[in-house]
Amino acid sequence: MIALGRNAAAGPLDFAPAALAAAIGKTARHLFDVTADFFDLEVAHKDAKAALGDLTSPILCLVVTADNGRRSLVCLDGLLINAIVELMTGASDKNVLRQPRPPTRIDAALAREFFAPFLARLPGEFRALTDTAALPEFDITGDEVDPTRLIYQLEDREYAVLSGQVTFQDGIRGGSLTLVLPTEIWAGDQAETAEADPVWAANLAQTILAAPLEMQAVLDTIPMTLGQVIGLKPGDMVPFPASALSDLRLRTRDGKDRLEARLGQINSKKAVSVTGFVRESGVATAPGITPADAKRVLAGELAKPEADGAGDMLAERSGVETVDADVAQPSS
Repeated sequence: MIALGRNAAAGPLDFAPAALAAAIGKTARHLFDVTADFFDLEVAHKDAKAALGDLTSPILCLVVTADNGRRSLVCLDGLLINAIVELMTGASDKNVLRQPRPPTRIDAALAREFFAPFLARLPGEFRALTDTAALPEFDITGDEVDPTRLIYQLEDREYAVLSGQVTFQDGIRGGSLTLVLPTEIWAGDQAETAEADPVWAANLAQTILAAPLEMQAVLDTIPMTLGQVIGLKPGDMVPFPASALSDLRLRTRDGKDRLEARLGQINSKKAVSVTGFVRESGVATAPGITPADAKRVLAGELAKPEADGAGDMLAERSGVETVDADVAQPSS
């Protein structure tokens, strides 16, 4: 059953029962190899004070923060706390505590172990049902057992309060779960959204593209032990493959290889000729790479280029660090 506090056309909230049930069920199967379900969902829209006023002790609320900085709550009643703790500790099905009790720090830690993967799955379940990113990614950033203290954790705005029942093992264990999420966090909600200023967007794009980016031209990486490195001294030779004299990779400061290249020269300066894109599955050779393609790669969009032609030459210039390796010639 689902009861909506607004009219039934509430966008992604219509899919909340199925998405929550799927996320709970998959998390329980993954962690405990047991069945789980979520049902009797009720949805209401309230301000922070009213939402917190409906929470009754004993209760454990996990404070979760979305990637946009908005805080939400995932709250377990006493019986659900018992169920999660018993499942996490492998308790027998005959040892089911049906008396709510004040939660402890251990309870909070065990609840995090269950709800961290649950929250990781939840946006994907909504996406599968709605074909849109209905929810952002969440991280658990705190917990609280006193609802009155949570008023300082939540912003003064409207929240969608989703309450329902969770059962494990066909009803052997279970309890009540409440999610308190900012109404505006739901993509497709009826709240008004301001349209982006096209001039501002163009200026932002221009600023981003003009931002300096330092890259390294890496000839090769050589695995060595700490003892070998400590023992290096002038005159020692470190062997590396012959291909390292010509083939290299362009690497950003975050340690990610973005482009394949070969050593070359242009206008009497050392240069590298871009020959392909680096993908997670390996190198995708691209005979023609335009500056626009390179921008997409450096931005993390590892798309295949559409242009044809000779590979671009990237010469040494300010903001680009070229790493050269001197080849030690053995004495005769």
